[in-house]
Amino acid sequence: MPTYDFEGKVAFVTGAARGQGRSHAVEFAKSGADVAVGDLRTDGGLAETAELVEAEGQESLALEVDVSQLEAVRRAVDRIEDRFGQIDILVNNAGVWEVADPFEVDESTWDRTLDVNLKGAWLCAAEVANRMAEQSSGGAIVNISSVAGLVGFPGSVHYSASKHGIVGLTKTMAIEYASHGINVNAVCPGSVNTQMMRQGLADAQAQDTPPDFTGIAGSFNLFDEEDNPLTERDISEAVLWLSSEASKYVTGVTLPVDAGFSAK
Repeated sequence: MPTYDFEGKVAFVTGAARGQGRSHAVEFAKSGADVAVGDLRTDGGLAETAELVEAEGQESLALEVDVSQLEAVRRAVDRIEDRFGQIDILVNNAGVWEVADPFEVDESTWDRTLDVNLKGAWLCAAEVANRMAEQSSGGAIVNISSVAGLVGFPGSVHYSASKHGIVGLTKTMAIEYASHGINVNAVCPGSVNTQMMRQGLADAQAQDTPPDFTGIAGSFNLFDEEDNPLTERDISEAVLWLSSEASKYVTGVTLPVDAGFSAK
C-alpha cells in the first residue's frame, strides 16, 4: 500500500467488527491515525478490531452504535470528541445485504436495508460534518456504496436502491460541504470475499428459485484471474487515498474498485 501520513488524525469507521470495515480501521492505524470503530454487532468482533488498531501502536475506541438512529450516532460522535478532541475522517462502511425476490421482499426488509445503508450514512455524515465544520480544519468523508449502486443487481432491489442512493448522497454532500474544506467521495466495491458476501450467496442458493448471479460472484473481472481477485485491502487502498492529502482536490467522485465489472 502507498505510504500515507495520518499522524495526529482521528478516523471513525462504521461497520468495523469484521470484513472491509476492519481492514479500513487497521490500515488507518498502520498509517498513523487513531481510530474509533463502530458496529452494532456485539459478538466480540468489534473489540478484536480495536485490539488490532492498538497493536499498530495507535489509540482506539470501540463503540456499539446503531447508525440508523440519530441519538445513537450523536452519542457515538460525542464520545469520539470526548476521547480524541476531534474527528478528521469518516468512513461510512456499515451496511446490510439480504437477498430477496423483488416480488416478495417484505416492507421490514426494505426499511431495515434503507435505514442502515442509506439513512445511516446520511446521519453519520451529517453529524460528523457539523463537527468538522466547527473544527475549521476540513476533513474527509468516504461513503461505501457498491457496484450494485452503479448497475442492477439480481435479488437485491432494496440493497441496490440503497447503494444507488449513496451515490446521490455523496455528490450532493460534496457540493454542500466544500466550503468547509470537507471532501466527500464514494467507493463502489465489487464482489469482495467477505463473511457478509459468503453468507448472502449461501442464503440465496438456499432459496427455491435462487437469483442468477452469473458474472457477479466469482469470475467477473477483466483480468482473467482465478477466483475473486478483490480483497478487503484492495478497497482500503481506495479509502485511504480518498482520505489523504493526495486526493485533496477530489470530491463528489464515485470510484469503482471492481476489477472492471461495471465497465462491461
